[in-house]
Amino acid sequence: MNPFPDTPGTPFGDTLLCENNTNTLYTIDSAANATSYTWQLDPDTAGVLSPSDTSVVIDWSDTWTGYADLSVQANGDCGSTAFPPSLQIHLRPFPEQPDMPSGPTPLCQGSANTSYTTNQAPNAMSYSWDLAPAEAGTISGTDTIGTISWSSSFTGTASVKVKSINDCNESSWSDSINILVNSNPVVNLGEDTSITYIQPLILDAGNPGADYLWSTGDTTQIIDASYTGSPVLTYWVEVTASSCLGSDTIPDAYHPESQQRRLCSGYHI
Repeated sequence: MNPFPDTPGTPFGDTLLCENNTNTLYTIDSAANATSYTWQLDPDTAGVLSPSDTSVVIDWSDTWTGYADLSVQANGDCGSTAFPPSLQIHLRPFPEQPDMPSGPTPLCQGSANTSYTTNQAPNAMSYSWDLAPAEAGTISGTDTIGTISWSSSFTGTASVKVKSINDCNESSWSDSINILVNSNPVVNLGEDTSITYIQPLILDAGNPGADYLWSTGDTTQIIDASYTGSPVLTYWVEVTASSCLGSDTIPDAYHPESQQRRLCSGYHI
């Protein structure tokens, strides 16, 4: 009388895989009285089985992700066993491409740190940010927010992009956001000088087409700062172009005994 085959154990092999994984080998110990084995993968759309007695190779479907159950039964001259508990195998998906970052643009030269954001990409565990050109500054962040520390000397167009990462792969880079960094207006009201009270003094803030605000209340590019009988202690001007600000100041000291005003210019932004 032929004995009934013993029930095989649960297969063993890798259980944590990635989308489009390479072919994977799984095995069992031989079951007493078994003459052959029947392998089963559920769902069968997860891959194709190539069995060879107590082992099987799974050729995983390229785009399949999720949980698959692998089991095996023993066959003998007197019948087949039930399928024992299966081995659950997880095929994790690749991260998806994040959206184009969003954030402030345009900016002014020497701006404080600015942050850019993207969406939470499906299956992403972390993110990598990129700022170009390199001389624009540095960008940091490993989540959906990238923060730029701008170079104080940079003007022009910079681009920011991001990609998502997980244990299986990296996504392609997102579309780039282009960030225009405008230069600040350069304002120079002139060299240090001394003038008598009867000499004319014309101050020119330059930067034609910009917006102007003088300490006198004037809003033109050029003002007449000649002596009018009441000495002004300081002349200053603020110039705004492309939303960026430049300024200059001339401290003014009038000396009645010498009938002169000393003009000392200092430039700052």
